[in-house]
Amino acid sequence: MSINTPLSKNSLNFSEISSRGFEYGVKHILSPHQGPLIEILRRLLPEDLALTAEFLIEMGAVYHLGQRVRNPQTYIQTGDYLRIHSKPRRFAANHFDWKKKVLFQNEEFVVVDKPGGLPCHPSVDNCLENLCLYLESFLKCPLYITHRLDVPTRGLMVLAKKPDFQKDFNRALSMGVINKYYVTIIERPLEPGVYTHYMEPGFRAPKKVATEGLSDWKVCQLEVLSCRPLENFYELEIKLLTGRTHQIRAQLAALGCPVHGDILYGSPWKLGKDQISLTAWKLEFPRILTQKINSAELMEDSGKKSESLEKDSLFFQFTLDLNEEPQGAPANS
Repeated sequence: MSINTPLSKNSLNFSEISSRGFEYGVKHILSPHQGPLIEILRRLLPEDLALTAEFLIEMGAVYHLGQRVRNPQTYIQTGDYLRIHSKPRRFAANHFDWKKKVLFQNEEFVVVDKPGGLPCHPSVDNCLENLCLYLESFLKCPLYITHRLDVPTRGLMVLAKKPDFQKDFNRALSMGVINKYYVTIIERPLEPGVYTHYMEPGFRAPKKVATEGLSDWKVCQLEVLSCRPLENFYELEIKLLTGRTHQIRAQLAALGCPVHGDILYGSPWKLGKDQISLTAWKLEFPRILTQKINSAELMEDSGKKSESLEKDSLFFQFTLDLNEEPQGAPANS
């Protein structure tokens, strides 16, 4: 039975705690009582967890009948199915200087340098510590995810301010007209060229890729543009040709060149918490996605030079200076 399937009263005894997902602190419970959620949790959970029941609800780590619930007073009926993530994964608190991290914005979208170690959006057990929520608080407007970076990956992301732009951006992604470039550090050289693998479907990590796949495996392609020797490592510039979860990390690991610091994929080096040497450093997409191509300006209050964009340029292009603090000025392609 799927852990996301609501349980019937006959599938588990009341208040039985399933061992499924237990190593991750996930508990599946049929409530033997009725009443406010906070009271039910305090009665059902072990003493050490009962003290944090309100915190777990606030974090978005409690689900009632398959839906995340944030109101401690939500009324629970006897026999209702509860899923509790008792060990929510924690991420960086909101201490970032968003005036520096926000590189560009107009009426339709914002470009931000996502910190490594921060998820793009709410996770299954934590809806408070993520890029989208922090940025919404800073910009005072709703934002919509257009694409994603892995938690430990730093770099350029576009978030939509309007649902229509989100749809247009996603359509452009599916058409392959958005170019994404990465820089990473590896421990052995890799020849420039296009590399193709196939990824096994599934949600768990690490992702499995192979040079030959079954019919339902997804094609993964990247192009190594350059491989530059450093003192003890090599720096790769990569153009991503398809966009699968963990794609660069899984493909490089399969080639015997795991990303520096990516212990999930075999690197012997451990960097800081949720940190690896992978940066999304350049992003290009067509200006036709925006309605006001002549009015996009950098934030006046960010301390950066405000600069109007050329109307005759076909693409927005944003880059990070990897040797200095990221600069906000987008270059014309």
